[in-house]
Amino acid sequence: MAKTNYAGDPGVVFTLDKAYSIQKMEFTFGGSVHYFDVYVSSDGSAYNKIAAINVLNEKNGYTGTVCTLDGLNTENVKYIKVVFTGRSGNNCWVNFMELGLSQTGSSTADTSWMLPGQTQQE
Repeated sequence: MAKTNYAGDPGVVFTLDKAYSIQKMEFTFGGSVHYFDVYVSSDGSAYNKIAAINVLNEKNGYTGTVCTLDGLNTENVKYIKVVFTGRSGNNCWVNFMELGLSQTGSSTADTSWMLPGQTQQE
């Protein structure tokens, strides 16, 4: 779907056909665990950070090379930005294969590990 060759890239922005309420996101990468920040926006200019996946919390979100964020409770999302911050292992090549979105999921899922102690608007 999208490739970038180093951490710290401006990221990849996905524009949806219309605004949605999103409960669950799944990110599939090739070959390794990747670290990244996830932002959402309704207008494409102001982004809210909803998750920071890093070495300290990867075990909470990853199963193999798939990272699942559930219990998001986001509304009016038209843009999703994924900013890669690193990866497990020596090679920095990011192979981003798939993004899955769902309006259903667990509304009571524990999301505290996604943004440990922080909220941020970009």
